[in-house]
Amino acid sequence: IRYSNRVEVTIIRIRTIAGAVKEMKNDDPGTHVTESYLRRLVKEGTIPYVMDGTRVLVNVDTVQEYLLSATANYFLQRHNAK
Repeated sequence: IRYSNRVEVTIIRIRTIAGAVKEMKNDDPGTHVTESYLRRLVKEGTIPYVMDGTRVLVNVDTVQEYLLSATANYFLQRHNAK
C-alpha cells in the first residue's frame, strides 16, 4: 500500500498463472504450488480470474489468501475430528 497525496493506493498484483507461481516462488523458494495446480483451481472455479484474450489472469494476493484459509480449514477439521 502506498499513499499519494493522502489517498491510499492499493497495488493489485494481477499476473498470469505462470507469473503468479513465479511471484510465490520469489516469496517462498520452497513452495510446491505449481502452474497445473493453479490452473485446476481456476477451472474448478475455486479462485477468481479474468481473461485477457486467451490469457488467464489471477490476483496473487487472492490466491495466497485462498491457500492460507484452505490450509487453516484443513488443520481445524483434523483437530476437531480427534
